[in-house]
Amino acid sequence: MVLPAVNALPIKTIANATTDKKAEIGQLIVAYALNDSVGIADMALAETNARAMAIALNKDNVQKRIVSTLRPWTKLKGGWKAHRRTFAKNDKALEKAKKRVRKRKKPFYPERRYQQVKSEVTGLENKFGITKDPKDPKRLTKARGKLSKKKVNLPKQ
Repeated sequence: MVLPAVNALPIKTIANATTDKKAEIGQLIVAYALNDSVGIADMALAETNARAMAIALNKDNVQKRIVSTLRPWTKLKGGWKAHRRTFAKNDKALEKAKKRVRKRKKPFYPERRYQQVKSEVTGLENKFGITKDPKDPKRLTKARGKLSKKKVNLPKQ
């Protein structure tokens, strides 16, 4: 490593790193020397360099933690819009289903409907007797067919 403020020649850097995973603490011990046997005369410059290196490493570490912490949130934020649309679609489908259930829950009175069709047939027979319209027999036949179907659907008494 070259420290221009200390020496123009490369300086030996010896480092030892230890970590405590439970406490999530890391420690880096750095020693500077001109060669194997001679240390640096001005330790203040070496300390300044060590501090700058520690700050740079810490910034990188903190930045990685921030990114890893925010990554799930950014995924969630982008996906939330799609989920919101899905929820809206499901709400609409639920409302439609509720309407269908309400329609089906309306009371079904086969006797009443049978009486309505029977009165319709009687009215058409009377009308045909008076007007002699050629379309009336077709209507009367259709109404009698409905009446026979309704009679089949009547509950047995």
